[in-house]
Amino acid sequence: MEGEPATEPTDVWVFFDNSMLYLAARCWDSHPERMVVNELRHDSSNLIGNESIAFILDTFHDKRNGFLFLMNALGGMLEESFVDESMITGEPVPVEKIADAEEDILQARTDAARTKAVAALDTLKALRAAL
Repeated sequence: MEGEPATEPTDVWVFFDNSMLYLAARCWDSHPERMVVNELRHDSSNLIGNESIAFILDTFHDKRNGFLFLMNALGGMLEESFVDESMITGEPVPVEKIADAEEDILQARTDAARTKAVAALDTLKALRAAL
């Protein structure tokens, strides 16, 4: 319910380098048997009704234009762009499926960062396996 505290924890990692942005998440669920996950078609509007996570990037920092990236637990993905607060459909957003980020993640310099990077790597591997 909007405005209420989350009922389940979610871990999110954001990594970037000179040319790429990497987003990873682990969404915990104490009752995974109740999850609604039945869509795998790319860019299907039915993905919105599934258990999913979405990232919205306000690339112009104007709260009107940007990109939406949504993924469900099966690996079904939806990418959309927004222009003047309206969703543009039918035009693909140039996005890689899931970046091959193992080497970048494992180059973490500190032990704490390495521990977080290994957890993010596990998430990326699980996401790749779901595809």
